[in-house]
Amino acid sequence: MEDKIMNALDNFDIEDVDKLLKDSNIGFDIDKKTKAKINSMAYKKTGINNKRFFYRKLLASAAIILIILTSLFTVGLDNIVGALGKYFAFIPNYGIIENNNTILYVIDQQNLKTENDSYTMLINNALATEDTVSISLRIEKKDFDEEKLMKKKQEEWDRLVKTNQMKELNLFLMAGDKKYTPSNWLSGGGGISKNIYANFELNPEDINTETVYKIKYIDSNLSSRFRFENYKSFDSLEQIGSTGYNNNISITAVANRNEDILEVDLYPINKSEYDIYSFNKKDGDGYMNMDLHLMTSTGKKEYRTPDGYMNLNNKFYFDVSCDEKDFVLNIPYIMVKNHESKRTSLKIPNEGEKIAVNKEIKFKDSIVKITEVEKVTVEGNEHGALKIYFEYENKNENKIIRSFHINRVNLLGIPQGGGYSWDTDEKGIIKYVCYNLEEGEDRVLRINIENPVYYLLGEYNLELEVD
Repeated sequence: MEDKIMNALDNFDIEDVDKLLKDSNIGFDIDKKTKAKINSMAYKKTGINNKRFFYRKLLASAAIILIILTSLFTVGLDNIVGALGKYFAFIPNYGIIENNNTILYVIDQQNLKTENDSYTMLINNALATEDTVSISLRIEKKDFDEEKLMKKKQEEWDRLVKTNQMKELNLFLMAGDKKYTPSNWLSGGGGISKNIYANFELNPEDINTETVYKIKYIDSNLSSRFRFENYKSFDSLEQIGSTGYNNNISITAVANRNEDILEVDLYPINKSEYDIYSFNKKDGDGYMNMDLHLMTSTGKKEYRTPDGYMNLNNKFYFDVSCDEKDFVLNIPYIMVKNHESKRTSLKIPNEGEKIAVNKEIKFKDSIVKITEVEKVTVEGNEHGALKIYFEYENKNENKIIRSFHINRVNLLGIPQGGGYSWDTDEKGIIKYVCYNLEEGEDRVLRINIENPVYYLLGEYNLELEVD
């Protein structure tokens, strides 16, 4: 009898479970403490994805980074409120903030650099609120040795898995003669460079334009001194740089030329209902193979991006000659993301068998149609993978669905982790996913399809102002 019950549960669709739970009277309440425990257990099972395969051992560090990131930089680019037309605070290497009432000061010099025989430290930015200093810096190694680096990374990974704790950041800030350590921080990158973002909670009386501050990174034995100054305000975005408007998202481009390199920073103000996901191709895919580029008096130029950037990259480098002029940045589309989520269940066929599926995942702006599934063999996984084929229906011709995140869930919809690979068609849209199966997973795969990413069509042609 128990086997029959388990077999029936294994073959339940997520939709069936939703109906069952909705119509059932469980007969008891769950207190807040129990709910917190359930949430904690669920998020320990968080899943990730990439165009290549990901493995479960990444989940521990991903969860820790997520916790740090959510507490970092309480003032963000998306925290923009109020109507257009009052004033804009422009903070280089950070963003444009409309009607700012939180950031008090900015660093008095941009791209502050110090170095020794082994390292270079670049302070990208430093901001101050009434009780917090936020610093963004970059460390570059001069004596890069890949073999030593990989050995060190493996040691750090083994320690992380064992202790489930990030290594302490050897960074501190001096405000005059007072020493502060980071209240929270985020570090990313690899190889030759590392980016660090850190918040320091200071006594309000220690935040002003008179104090000399010193940031020191012990691991590189480097330090830099700076002061704070008032930020610049403007009446319009066009006073800051060339600006284009599409789909309730403005993009302002600020360009700086350093001999044969043109550096372009993009600063959006997003009044749409979506998060900006990318200004350029992502994972090698772009709509109709188009991509951000620079037009000059001599033709088209391709871009480079910084090494080891995290989240949304807004900085692009172009190689230009001294006699080139008439710079126009072309952005053919941007990618945006929302946070919808839908669950479904898929039957797993026999090895090598393909079966038709007629399931639709309905999002606000699109319909994801699962047409077929096939069980296939994959290298490195003896249990094989479920190959899931997709078709799409877009409700707006200027908003084309590109991709989404897929996560395995259990019978109750709690995330269980997992990994998959995918391939795209000639338009840069996912055509199928190969989802890694696990031991005992031979009847049903329950998944959550979430966070759809769209190509938001609408061209930006920004005439760059270059000295």
